[in-house]
Amino acid sequence: MDHAIEVHPWDLAEEGTERALAQVAALGVQRISLTAAYPGGRLLRPRAAAEKLYFPERSVVYYRPDKARWADSPLGPRGAELVLVEDYFDTLPIRARREGMTVEARFVLLPYTPPVAPVVLRRGEPAPIGGRAPHEKLYARNAFGDDLVGYLCPSREEVRAYVVRLVDEITRYDVSSVSIEACGFPAYRVAGIPGAAVLDGCAAAEFLLGVCFCDACRARAEAEGIETSPLAWHVRNFVGRMLSGEPGDCPDIDEGPEALADIDGQLPEYVRLRCQTVGSMVSDVRAALRAEVRLVAAAGSRYPAAGAWREGCDVERLAEGADEVRLNDGAPDAEALLGDLAVAHERAGQKAAVSVRLRPGPPWATTYEAFAERVSVARNLGAEGVTFAGYGELALAHLKWIPRVTGA
Repeated sequence: MDHAIEVHPWDLAEEGTERALAQVAALGVQRISLTAAYPGGRLLRPRAAAEKLYFPERSVVYYRPDKARWADSPLGPRGAELVLVEDYFDTLPIRARREGMTVEARFVLLPYTPPVAPVVLRRGEPAPIGGRAPHEKLYARNAFGDDLVGYLCPSREEVRAYVVRLVDEITRYDVSSVSIEACGFPAYRVAGIPGAAVLDGCAAAEFLLGVCFCDACRARAEAEGIETSPLAWHVRNFVGRMLSGEPGDCPDIDEGPEALADIDGQLPEYVRLRCQTVGSMVSDVRAALRAEVRLVAAAGSRYPAAGAWREGCDVERLAEGADEVRLNDGAPDAEALLGDLAVAHERAGQKAAVSVRLRPGPPWATTYEAFAERVSVARNLGAEGVTFAGYGELALAHLKWIPRVTGA
């Protein structure tokens, strides 16, 4: 079984490439999954000497993009400030191979909120009124017409072309594989924001509040015979009733989207169509890559394999394009992981390998024994490999668990 670990470029900048590489090699992994694109946010780095609470730049890439390739794109990538000092995709693969390891390029793709650049006007030029940045027109949009700010819609051709071109561009470097995460529809969560408590206990309403009904999604559905205008009305009506606070029946979507037929008979089909949309984009990415570069697609970001349809990331569809489908670390215990892997193997069939991403330490593996059991389950169920999450985000005690399970 293959072992890999995720490493961010800022981890290398913090520790120094040689020191970090020596520590990673001692873990007994065969591959470094190096971040190529990341949406931003904040990270806690327990072992960092400085900036323990780290705020990555928003929606940048961690290599030096070829500007000429992006002249006609509304989503052209911007290189992070870190790559002005060193492009780790240029320097790390050579050093990694000396240690018997290869480098994977890891893309966290469709969450996209670039920093707002100031508008510089020529003398005498009027300021734009009511204008929108090009990328803002590509955000997902729910049935109420609300933009899901920060989430690009994979139904839009501009977004699909951006993903394919971005992933293809990284193969200028010496990478053995490319992994793509967050390549589906947003797993929109309202929990914790003001006013969201009214939806507690109705996962279907929260899910539908984030289902995209943009022009591109509607056009794809209409081409399949789905009437989207009455469908969107029924969704608005149902969610509106849940938001009213009055008692009402809420479909149970834990077993799949079929229960949504109580809201509109075509709603399960509309939701399932999203899996076809994402799956075809993954196939487009595979077609653009060189044959020797392996493509890994993550089956969603929040849900186990059986629930990845919520993000349009059904394992069966992903397996039609990807060489490997990677499950996220969302199973709360070894038994749940066993079931998750079994479902994934069944749905992937012989079309693609199945691997899993696991995190040593909390929340799911608070003891070494619990972590080792999860790795053992993956190994015994025939997982292609295990990718350990977050080199820079692991406490030292938990980092030390990895060589124990790899046999280093």
